[in-house]
Amino acid sequence: MTDYFLAVGSSDDTLRTLEGPTFDVATTRFASGGDVNAVAFSPDGRYLAVGHHSSPYLTVMRTADWAVVQVPSISGRGKGVAWSPDGAYLAVAHMYSPHLTVISAVDWEVAAAPAVAGNAMDCAWSPDGAYLAVAHLQGDNLTVINAADWSVVPGPSAPGYGRGVAWSPDGAYLAVAHDGSPNIQILRAADWLPISGALGSVAPVMDCAWSPDGAYLAVAHNSNPRLIVLSVADWSTVSTPSIPYTTNSVAWSPDGAYLAAAHLGAPYLTVINAADWSVVPGTATVGAPGTATAWLPDINRPTRHGILYDHDGNPLSLPVQLLRRPAWARSQVVTPDPVSGAFTVRGFAPGDYHLLIPDTRPGATDDRLLRITLDEATGALAPLAVHMPYAGALATINGNATKAIGGAAVDDVIVRAWGSHGHVIDVVPAPSGDWSAEVPPGTYDITYRSAGCQPVCHGPYTIAAPEEQG
Repeated sequence: MTDYFLAVGSSDDTLRTLEGPTFDVATTRFASGGDVNAVAFSPDGRYLAVGHHSSPYLTVMRTADWAVVQVPSISGRGKGVAWSPDGAYLAVAHMYSPHLTVISAVDWEVAAAPAVAGNAMDCAWSPDGAYLAVAHLQGDNLTVINAADWSVVPGPSAPGYGRGVAWSPDGAYLAVAHDGSPNIQILRAADWLPISGALGSVAPVMDCAWSPDGAYLAVAHNSNPRLIVLSVADWSTVSTPSIPYTTNSVAWSPDGAYLAAAHLGAPYLTVINAADWSVVPGTATVGAPGTATAWLPDINRPTRHGILYDHDGNPLSLPVQLLRRPAWARSQVVTPDPVSGAFTVRGFAPGDYHLLIPDTRPGATDDRLLRITLDEATGALAPLAVHMPYAGALATINGNATKAIGGAAVDDVIVRAWGSHGHVIDVVPAPSGDWSAEVPPGTYDITYRSAGCQPVCHGPYTIAAPEEQG
């Protein structure tokens, strides 16, 4: 897997996204007007749900163009969001009665509001969609809903206020983060009893997440160590990755290669390489503090490969923006390889897009804008060659058109690049025949045109950069 796309919510009211494997550019997608508490992509990647502090407390965006979808308002702050495995339902854990709202993703109407005892903090569907677990602050602190009829399953509970819930990939276990000893419990789905041998946490737990293969359980804390990775085989500690402050949210990439942690303290997001549990360097700083994380599922996004060149055909590395037409919504920002200039852009749905390449080089005066189409076949096309305009001091090319063609009047002068014969500029000469133009250093041919006559072409003429001219 090479397509990593991470959504991060923050208490600065903002949702941002980052592209892997560098995670060095954070793009703002949404400003909620209140803390972003929870984020979740739909299984097909078409939607991103955001739970937040401000009314209407839930926002759903369409990833194809990042437009907001009209959904029902919920009664209080959205604290947890979770899509059913088939994408048919969106569950929202929130403050104030009914504490849990299930919305149909078919018509965006409320499908159910199962009974939950107190303010809900998180929710999660079992992998088969049969159950919906809810962590909350009152009653049994944990409620499991039977999705067949939205009834409460008897038995499950947590010894302290529920903070987070996560199902193992096979659905056999439910991890529950809660206040009070042991701070985290692993319940068997067969009888809803805690398993023996699992180690209690050393500090209050804020969140937990299973790796996609079920081999590890990541546990987020509000004191040192801020993040613990446990081996499910024997519940031993595999790693305590370096996180500077309280960790609020953890999430594994779809292939388990990375573990994202949103936390207090700059840079507010840390991405861990699960191969050696090292911190990925250069991760962009997000809003303060980081509160929620979610990875885009491993879906087949429409793709286009390209190579960026300067005007002389040398590989170039400048940020390339992919924008959805006609809304101009930014889908992606990628940086070409500095040696080859190669880059790959990926949309969220087939359709028309723009490539926008702002030229930040010294002396640059022009950006590059192209229109492209992305679909299921464009990833197999030959790389798109993109040439940037010249950046730097221009040189003067000049002459006398009348003298050049033996005294005849000349209507215009056309300057072309010698090698490619690409058009550079048209010039209308003065009555005396004198003409001049500012062009990038290089080699050119000159074409003189007169009404009723065949064009006359001269060249090549090599023009040096101003600092090279004697």
